[in-house]
Amino acid sequence: SLAKHYPDELWAVRELLGVMKPGMDGSVIESLKRNYKNFSVPDVKKLLLLMPAFTSGTVIDSLAKHYPDELWAVRELLGVMKPGMDDSVIESLKRNYKNFSVPDVKKLLLLMPAFTSGTVIDSLAKHYPVSGIDTLP
Repeated sequence: SLAKHYPDELWAVRELLGVMKPGMDGSVIESLKRNYKNFSVPDVKKLLLLMPAFTSGTVIDSLAKHYPDELWAVRELLGVMKPGMDDSVIESLKRNYKNFSVPDVKKLLLLMPAFTSGTVIDSLAKHYPVSGIDTLP
């Protein structure tokens, strides 16, 4: 993926490889290039630095879908995601807590352990519905 998007820019490949985390694959680069076409190498590098290990491209796709014009929100949420969280976490949070603000979603992400799945959130929301983050114990 890096060679495809930066064919004559070995410096860019080195820059981006240097900040990628374990478990990331080409789907991360593909998603970043698809969702943020105009981003420079430093911009892509900043987003990669925020991502935890084992982030997949589907996480970027999900965040870009739900926060298309809010790059600040994407940065905020990527910055608190834990290793192994996939797009199902974002999809479940948005499905079950439609009215939650970015800070509310961020608070929930901070509580979750690594490798949390969206099915956990779906199950909790089903059995313990809440109307807002302040009602959480």
